[in-house]
Amino acid sequence: NEKSLRLIARGLEVGDRAEAYLRFPVAPQNALGYRQLRVWMRGRGPGWEEGDLQAFIKAGSDDRNFYMYRAPARSSTWEPEFVVDLEVWRRLRARLEAERLTGPPVVDPACGVADPGVYVACEGPYLVYTADPGVNPPNLAAIQEISAGIYRSGGAVVLTEAELWVDDIRLGNPVSELGTALSLDARLVASDVGNVSVSFVQENGQFRQINQDPTYRGTGTLQLSSGWQLDRFLPEGLGLSMPLNITYSRAAVNPELLTGTDVPSDALSGVRRPSSSSQNYNLTIRRSRKGTGFLTQALVDPLSLRASLVLGRVGTEFSSASSDAHAVAANYNLQM
Repeated sequence: NEKSLRLIARGLEVGDRAEAYLRFPVAPQNALGYRQLRVWMRGRGPGWEEGDLQAFIKAGSDDRNFYMYRAPARSSTWEPEFVVDLEVWRRLRARLEAERLTGPPVVDPACGVADPGVYVACEGPYLVYTADPGVNPPNLAAIQEISAGIYRSGGAVVLTEAELWVDDIRLGNPVSELGTALSLDARLVASDVGNVSVSFVQENGQFRQINQDPTYRGTGTLQLSSGWQLDRFLPEGLGLSMPLNITYSRAAVNPELLTGTDVPSDALSGVRRPSSSSQNYNLTIRRSRKGTGFLTQALVDPLSLRASLVLGRVGTEFSSASSDAHAVAANYNLQM
């Protein structure tokens, strides 16, 4: 059931390329779970052994935003197999992202690209090319298109036709990293004086269920709630009830990759870590014992005070915000 792709190109000049491409019709493909892309490519006819022709494999978003691996292909044997290290592509992509954030593109002449308006990085046979870095850059987490083709790098041989056979494109060397999750719950009850409840949940970016992809976003959530009867620390003769309730929550995200991309977050300096927190304090003061005198029963017993304080903090990759709110209320309720 094996199938091969045969490409025939005519009229190739030095610096031209001819390729066949496939766009994934249903959904982009995710290659972050693998470290290698492997493909067999064999040339046929003149130009291959002389070094005039090279074969390439591309993966990316479109014809202007892609990863490329280009190397000579033999015409006498299928060996050697092309083994593409995906980590090299990602490292070059991170370099371009850092360059984009600091200034205009600087094209390396060694990459063989003359257009000054695109971002290009190369390392040996590896090349990353993006003309729309802020819109649709190449992304191994969402490969929309894959292609293979012929590139003419020299003109030592007179060529009327170039032919390439491509076979068995596959991913290899799967990533095997440990996903961990932690859940902790604790509760302390101090008789009728107070109580404290703590809940903590943490997951790293590799944790997921079977048949699910990692989120690449480590998360940690802390929730604390506490209630105290402050009147237990005051003389009983005051006849007061003073419940204090405190709630605190905090959520933090440690992204392994920039959101929606294949760029490691630690490859860029100054990347913000999303987090949010909230604090809520509520204190109520009222009489718990009926007074003995008329003035006490008429003025003090019906009176209650309530105070609240709410603090909120939110930070994302691109913004930060805070809010503080407080309220104090007095209630007078006399029942004849």
